Amino acid sequence: MPKANQDFLLELLHTASPSSNEVAIQKKWINYVKTFADEIRTDHAGNAIGVLNPDARFKILLAGHCDEIALVINRIDEDGFLHFDKMGGINPQAAVGMKVSVMGENTSITGVIGVNAQHHGGIKKDFDLEDLFIDCGYKTKGEAEDNIQIGDLAVYKTEPEILSDRYISGRGLDNRTGSFIVAEVLKNLAERGCSVGVYAASTVNEETNMGGHILLLQG
Repeated sequence: MPKANQDFLLELLHTASPSSNEVAIQKKWINYVKTFADEIRTDHAGNAIGVLNPDARFKILLAGHCDEIALVINRIDEDGFLHFDKMGGINPQAAVGMKVSVMGENTSITGVIGVNAQHHGGIKKDFDLEDLFIDCGYKTKGEAEDNIQIGDLAVYKTEPEILSDRYISGRGLDNRTGSFIVAEVLKNLAERGCSVGVYAASTVNEETNMGGHILLLQG
């Protein structure tokens, strides 16, 4: 993969894009695509669309989603622990011990997903998300509420890495690679020249309600 392409993909992977809050990653996608697209369009759902040959009679659509799975804070207990529900396919077993970034209104707060200590009953054999919590180091509910509110989102705090100069490891690869690929296809078509209308869409909400995809179909 050329370095410019790799840098763009890594930039997308570094950017938190929880389903329903994809603004930051869409801005980066648009900034990249606008250098070779004839037009940039957006819609009410938050989809970003790069267009080649908008006046062509025959048109094709390429779509790849840019959002990622996330956690949504739904309760803060008296000890300052954050309880959460899932946005997308969260695996409770894989979540235990993971670092997360809680996206507060003004800043991101680091936390760790924990469970009851073994001497306090530990974790059940068949457990679910309600058995887990996020520990951000707060001692009280009031201290947590100074920085975090119900409805804030959190994503796993991991960084993309290149493995053996061959593979990429990173969270949300299945999503952001789709958005990356449609951008690169559009770029290649722009460089080679094509006569048909091409609409490359970085779509939103795939992990939750598919709202971005539905709006594209209706449009």
